[in-house]
Amino acid sequence: MSTDNPTNSPERKKITNKDVAKFAGVSVATVSYVMNGRTDQRISESTRKKVLQAANYLNYVPNTFAAGLRATPPAQTIAVRLPENASAINEMGAMFFFREFAKVCEKNGFNLIYSAEKRPTRLTANACVCIGMSKTEFHALCDENFIPVIALDSIIDDPVFYQINIDLIKMRDAVLSEIGAFTYIAPKPENEELRRHIISEMPGTVFVSSVSDLIEAANGSARFAVSDEALIGLARDLALKNVFLYESYSEKRPLLVMDAVKKAISRESVSDESHFITA
Repeated sequence: MSTDNPTNSPERKKITNKDVAKFAGVSVATVSYVMNGRTDQRISESTRKKVLQAANYLNYVPNTFAAGLRATPPAQTIAVRLPENASAINEMGAMFFFREFAKVCEKNGFNLIYSAEKRPTRLTANACVCIGMSKTEFHALCDENFIPVIALDSIIDDPVFYQINIDLIKMRDAVLSEIGAFTYIAPKPENEELRRHIISEMPGTVFVSSVSDLIEAANGSARFAVSDEALIGLARDLALKNVFLYESYSEKRPLLVMDAVKKAISRESVSDESHFITA
C-alpha cells in the first residue's frame, strides 16, 4: 500500500475513488464495488478491508453517502470499547473514565456511547476509543470499521493510530520525590506490550485484577503508588494509608483523548511520532 497521503497536501484537494484505489493498490472498479456494498463481485475479505481502511485514512466520502451524511444530526458520536476479557478493576477504571469523558464530550458537542459488544463488529459512531485492548483485538476491530480508532492505555506500535498512555518515567520521578522508594500497583493489562513496558520501567510492579488483589498487595509496611483511576478511588474508599495517589494522568486523559479524536476525525496531518502521546 502506498504511503503517499493526498490529505497531507497544503491544498487538501477533494479525495476521489481514484486516490483510494492508488493508496490501496487496487482498481477504481474494486473501490466502487466495495464502497457500494456490491455482492455480485468476487472480492476477498482482505481486499475489502484494505479499501475501507484506505478510504478511512484519506477521509473519502462517496457521492452515494453524501446525501445521507447531510441529513444526519450535527452531533457526532464517540463509542467506548473494552477488551473481551477485561477484569473487574479494568471495567471499573473504564467507567471512571467514561464518567469524566462524558463531560468533555458534552462541552465539545459529541454524544458518547458505551459499546458492550465484545466482538469486532461495525460500530455506529464517528470515532471509537478502545481502552486497554490487546494488539490483536484492536486491529480486529479496526478491520471492521473505517472510522478513527484511538488506543487508550495500550501500546499498539502503529503510527497510523493515536495511542495515549501514562508517562511512567514522569510518574516515577514525581512519586520518588514525594515518598522515596515505592512499589507500583497497576491493573493487570490485557495488552502485553504495555505490561512489558511497565515492568521495564517499574521493576517489581504488582498487577491486580480485583479489589481483594489490591487489599492483599497493599497489606504491608512498604510504600506503594497507584495511578489508575479505579485504584485511586478504591484506595480512598478503603483508607489505605501506605498508598500514594498519583492523579495527574487520570485528570488529563479525557482532554487528551478528545484532542486526539478531533484531530483524527478532521484528518489533521501530524507526524507519526505525534500519534504516540504520554502524560
